Formats: sequence, structure tokens, C-alpha cells
Amino acid sequence: MPAARPVPVLLAAAAVAIALSGCASGFIDGSIQEGLEDTIEQVTDGEAQVDISGEGGAEIPADWPAQVPLPPGDPITSTAFGGTYFVTMRVSSLKVGLDHVAAIETAGFTLESEASSGTGGLWIFRGPGDMKVTYQVAEGEEGDGSAMIGIGVQQEAS
Repeated sequence: MPAARPVPVLLAAAAVAIALSGCASGFIDGSIQEGLEDTIEQVTDGEAQVDISGEGGAEIPADWPAQVPLPPGDPITSTAFGGTYFVTMRVSSLKVGLDHVAAIETAGFTLESEASSGTGGLWIFRGPGDMKVTYQVAEGEEGDGSAMIGIGVQQEAS
């Protein structure tokens, strides 16, 4: 059943993107990035949008849900497939990443669960139209005080 593959493929793509953005920043050359992007897009029959950048400058999907706010920062990776989105970003500080939790709530999302500490955390929100937002923040590994965030958005079937 081909229709059952997109979500696992997108999750695998997001996992690869996170690993590459956090651990291999500056290591991945353009041909590897393009190869990963092309492979993921081929597996999804060209329906997925994938942008992996080890240094930043990835593009936010054009159809990113407008009701889900993004913090000020540099997009590292993005994936979009069938109404499911995932973006990793580098923000200037852990405080910026943690403060963005309030911006998501202000945008009309309700916090469902949370696991956080002084160095990051994971929050799950429910919003308009049964939209689910997963937001993760972690201290960056660059030694410059920056932080990495991951935002996943999924429109769940009613």
C-alpha cells in the first residue's frame, strides 16, 4: 500500500535532516545535500519538498501553515509532504528558542504535553482544525550560545 509510506518517509527525512544539521554542519558538501534531497523526493514520487543545508539558508516551505509562528532564526532543513511539515532552525540563543513557546500559545495553540529543562525541551500543542505542533529546543553545539529548534506540524484526520 504506497499511501502508507509517506509519513514514515517524512519522519526518516526529518531524522536525517536533524542529524545532518546538528552534527555535520560545515561537513556536508553540496553534492551530498542534493543527493539526499533528490532521494527523498524520488521516494515520495516528487510530492515531498526537501531542503537540507548544513550551514543555513534552507527555504521554509511556501505552503507552511500561516497560523504556526516561526522564531527569528536561520532555517537549516525543511521538509513538506501531504500537509505534514518539519523545519529545523538555528536561533541566536536558548532564550529565544524557549521564549517562542509562548508565541505558539499566543497564536491559539493549546499545550498538551511538555518535557523541559533549563537546556531545552519538547512541547506538543493542539491547534485550530486539530492541527498538532511539536516544538523542540536544544542548546546548540557551535559554542556561540545559539540553540537548535525543530518544529513539526501535522494536520490530523478528524
